[in-house]
Amino acid sequence: MLKLETQNVAKYKIDIQELKMENDNCSTQINDIVLTKDKLNKQVNERDSEINKLNLDLSSKMDMLKFKDIEMTKLKEKVMNLQNQVSEREKDRKLLKTNLNEKD
Repeated sequence: MLKLETQNVAKYKIDIQELKMENDNCSTQINDIVLTKDKLNKQVNERDSEINKLNLDLSSKMDMLKFKDIEMTKLKEKVMNLQNQVSEREKDRKLLKTNLNEKD
């Protein structure tokens, strides 16, 4: 009976040793996972920062584009006004020419 108990104790000691090794392996895997997670979080934060910078740059360029668009619209209006003036002067010139021809 003592021999059986001694064998059981030896078996339990081996089981405990194996469980400790398994626990150590699990701890190592958990630490690796945590390190990987931290690295990935850092990369995500860096990318978020890059995206924020790009969004600010884009916003600034969009504002400039809106300003340029407003300027372009004003210039188009000026051009249309000038074209209308030219057209009116051409009409006046034709009318004057017609009037001069009639007088002759």
